[in-house]
Amino acid sequence: MIFARTLAASSLTGVLACAASEPGPPVTALVIAPAAGAGPTAQVHDMASEPPKNDPCDDPVVGHWSSVQHYPHWGQWYDYALEIRRESKGSSTLTGTLRSHYWFGGSDARTPPACNGTLEAIVVMTGTGTARGTDLDFGGSNPQLERAICGRYNTYAPDHFTGTLNPATQVFSAMNNDGGNAVNEPVLFHRDRCGDGE
Repeated sequence: MIFARTLAASSLTGVLACAASEPGPPVTALVIAPAAGAGPTAQVHDMASEPPKNDPCDDPVVGHWSSVQHYPHWGQWYDYALEIRRESKGSSTLTGTLRSHYWFGGSDARTPPACNGTLEAIVVMTGTGTARGTDLDFGGSNPQLERAICGRYNTYAPDHFTGTLNPATQVFSAMNNDGGNAVNEPVLFHRDRCGDGE
């Protein structure tokens, strides 16, 4: 997550962010901005009305996980993608990649606006972590700029997601702590693809 210094916190009260991926379950999340005087952390609530009855993937952890988040207090959107693999079959050690596509915008900027000088970029990180039961810890390192779409890219604080996954709904309820702006920021991931070979 980038360190945002130039944009004041928004007074928006909420935004409904919806993303759909094929194949896989719908990605739907409600992101609510803090009330006046409250702390900066956004709240994320799962709104999937018809979750799958069971996990169609052989492994409850590996695969492609995605989340689209709006942070009104930073005036930014983040489109996260996690590609998670096990170091070896049955191993608790995880490897993979993290991808973050981010841009500045208000609640109506679910897709990036035309370039207006504000930053929009895509960053890719090496992913490592552990899985112990339903507890998942997956973080990035060595962030590399994949594409600077608009504005001037400076640096990126690697995302680090920890939380609990629900195999029945294929939801990973995580907190992001990146060593920068993100301190216990809630992020709700949905798995939209099983791992290779499943």
